[in-house]
Amino acid sequence: MGMQLRVISPARRLAEPRHRQPAGLGMQSAAVGTDTGRRGVLLDHHHRGVHCDVVAGDGADGVAVRTADGEEISARVAIVALPPATAARIAYQPALPANLAGALGAWQSGNVIKVILRYDRPFWRERGLSGMVMWTEPSGLFAFDTSKDPDHAALTFFVGGPLAQQWANRDVASLHGEATSRLAAALGPQAAHPLDVTIRNWVGDRWSGGAYSDLILDVAAVDAEDILRIGSPPLFFACSELSLSFPGYIEGAIVAGRQAASTVAGWLQSASATKASGS
Repeated sequence: MGMQLRVISPARRLAEPRHRQPAGLGMQSAAVGTDTGRRGVLLDHHHRGVHCDVVAGDGADGVAVRTADGEEISARVAIVALPPATAARIAYQPALPANLAGALGAWQSGNVIKVILRYDRPFWRERGLSGMVMWTEPSGLFAFDTSKDPDHAALTFFVGGPLAQQWANRDVASLHGEATSRLAAALGPQAAHPLDVTIRNWVGDRWSGGAYSDLILDVAAVDAEDILRIGSPPLFFACSELSLSFPGYIEGAIVAGRQAASTVAGWLQSASATKASGS
């Protein structure tokens, strides 16, 4: 396992705000799915492919989104609500303006493997430990206490960066063993015996590109975020990475979505006023 440095703070409540959904965030999607007909929301279209064509006119003609099987959906505007690196893989016709294409191309998806281990009790607290562990060897490992309450004890173990890429093809048993053995060495032998383990490998995810957010790797792309926030009417972009608050978090995605909706509303109002005036 190599040398490792364990950084374990005393048991205490972390200052960073953390919001929880009692039944899990998946319930949000389920709730949206129960009332989609009248809202015009299309679900279960993933089988049609992630690649589609966005045909943008001169700002007044609207857009047409085509799925892989040729189905076409037309609208006055389109908001591409995808992480930048994933949005860059969409086929745009005509091609995006150079500055916009460059802004999308400046990003790369993150690499994370998440392992959630559930226990019968938060045993680490009995030793005065917070459950937070950071390893320096190998680099890219981190764990912390994600217990809902003492009756629902859990640790979440993260593998990130280049190490996640190296471990991406490991099977469940191997990842399970890595997490439990390292946590046991840091927090005590009880960590080797979780009630159950849930593993989510986000490396190269088909829909998001990776986790937990995209990062700008082009050091010259200092205005990439601003360019994407403006978009190229009638084509706009929204994602957590573009949020001015909580970027990379779900809260950031909500903020970015609201901002994009406000931008679109303003653009539509301006376009309508221009059309009415005949100018």
